[in-house]
Amino acid sequence: DAAGYSKSTIPVQKNENGIQIELPENAMYIILEKTTNTKTEILKKSSMNVFPNPNDGNFAIEIPRQGNKEYSIEIQNLLGQKVWAKNDIKHKRVEVNLDKNYSGLLVIALKKNNSVIEISKIQVN
Repeated sequence: DAAGYSKSTIPVQKNENGIQIELPENAMYIILEKTTNTKTEILKKSSMNVFPNPNDGNFAIEIPRQGNKEYSIEIQNLLGQKVWAKNDIKHKRVEVNLDKNYSGLLVIALKKNNSVIEISKIQVN
């Protein structure tokens, strides 16, 4: 594209909840081309709570607890570089203490079964 990112085709799999797209680990964004939609879906309110926002690199993430599902969280900077990650989360609240001097906008991805189910942004000063 114009920004210099490579373009690739990725497989889309249909499941009982809709579709599943597995992105490469270094993917910055996705653009869906030549798509059709025959169903209107109302998006529910975000279930992940990140606070305080903005912050100094120390913050908390509260995630939904639905049964005994285990979640993972990955935080990336806007270049797509992983700055923090935690797997097999079994508690509702996760404390994040970034050990490096990160500043700017970070993207938080909440994952279940290795699929992103929610994304949030946070400002680190």
